[in-house]
Amino acid sequence: MKLNNKNASDLLQKDKIKSNNAAKNIINNKDLDAWKCLVENSEYIFDFIKDAACEKLLNACTKDNINNLFDFMQYYDMGFDDFIAAAFEKFQNEEINKKFLSLLKDGSESEKCYAAKYFCYVQNQNAQKLLFENSKSTNDALSQNCALALASMKDMEAFEFYKNQLKSDDDWQKVQAVQFLSFYQDKNILPDMFRAMKNSSMKEHMAGEIALSTDISEYFNSPDSELKELSLECFDYIISSLSEIWPLSTIIDFKISKCLNIIFDLSKKQNDPFKGKYSEILLKSRSMFNLFNEFDEYKFDEDKKTLQELTKICSFLNSLSNDFWEAQIDDLLDELTSENKARKSSAINLISYLELNIASQYLLEVLDSEENEQMICEIVMALSKLNCIPQIKNKKEITEKIKHNENIKAIVESLFANHY
Repeated sequence: MKLNNKNASDLLQKDKIKSNNAAKNIINNKDLDAWKCLVENSEYIFDFIKDAACEKLLNACTKDNINNLFDFMQYYDMGFDDFIAAAFEKFQNEEINKKFLSLLKDGSESEKCYAAKYFCYVQNQNAQKLLFENSKSTNDALSQNCALALASMKDMEAFEFYKNQLKSDDDWQKVQAVQFLSFYQDKNILPDMFRAMKNSSMKEHMAGEIALSTDISEYFNSPDSELKELSLECFDYIISSLSEIWPLSTIIDFKISKCLNIIFDLSKKQNDPFKGKYSEILLKSRSMFNLFNEFDEYKFDEDKKTLQELTKICSFLNSLSNDFWEAQIDDLLDELTSENKARKSSAINLISYLELNIASQYLLEVLDSEENEQMICEIVMALSKLNCIPQIKNKKEITEKIKHNENIKAIVESLFANHY
């Protein structure tokens, strides 16, 4: 890869002599222009090339030039912070520790990010309070590095603070808490994180944060029914948010293929109370992944590894027989009578999304007996999508059921009016 700066460009070359010399020039001569060029172009440099460059830079560091790196810390990039931290760890002493404590307290945001990453490598009890305060930063890189450092120190004061924050009424604070706690890799906190997710309007964000740090498929067959249900909902939220909230490349990080295979195996069990949920997830996954695979707008900037994984997932789902998929639709329709509102709602929304006309009669029957105002609205919206509003013969009675939420009533009346 050719960059505008010679040393930066040479560092990325295959020629070992040229790249090693460039690394020495950058470190020994404190070449801030080269460093800035690397940081500014970081997102365009392949990870394996970046890793090799960082290794050469690390090898170029000595006890005589290590302090030159402090000037580099004016420019931050997450792809290079491990190099900075590892280099200072290699030559750590009391003076360096004091310098990083000072930067964590009074440095720029960029310097604080590097300082927090340094304390991931060098555990220092004197840094804990500063790390905790900076963990509340709105700068994602800084808060993440602080969380990593505190987790490596097993700081329980911070852990308890963010555990309590899961109960906050502020959804952004809940997301922040989940992000922080994920770094502790403590399975005992997982149920609390799942519950916070379920009771949030930012379910998809929280589900992804949980799944990035935990293999949620381990809980799909949990004897704890609540944990099992919440883990399946977590996966469901992730599927729903791909390409919109979470980039398609995260299908590898989320272990989508593994999760779907486990759910497929579970779907074959008879008399499983979660059969309808399995069906909803599988049907949604087949539709969405085929969509991603069919249209280039979803794939044009994805790497080869992601595209191969996408093809693998689609091949698996499309290899299942028509009889299997018909059985999944039958099980999905059974969800319409579920006492679990979340599962019932998910089924209704998927029927609408897939435009399953076969479900219209079932929806009409459920609508007659439904008392929950939100659920009534969702059913009517689904029937509207299926062009089945004219089949509702008791529109007045349905509308009269809605007594507490004027917004919901207005939506239902509007849908009815459009079909009179």
